Amino acid sequence: MAAGEPVDHNDDLLGSSINLASRLCDAADPERILVSDLVRDLGSEQGFTFHDVDRLTPKGFPDPIAVFELLTSGG
Repeated sequence: MAAGEPVDHNDDLLGSSINLASRLCDAADPERILVSDLVRDLGSEQGFTFHDVDRLTPKGFPDPIAVFELLTSGG
């Protein structure tokens, strides 16, 4: 998951947040939810728990980004 402002172009959503969300989904193992730092920050404010995973340099992004895993209530 990623958060940000998408661009609507002919009913298609575009933008770096959409691309990042796709890259995080591709990088996640089955039954894992990987999120960006912004989603972690927003989720933490709502009581969700996250685990630092690593830094990832997704295709199309020039620099590594921090990646976090959303933990289940038993995590």
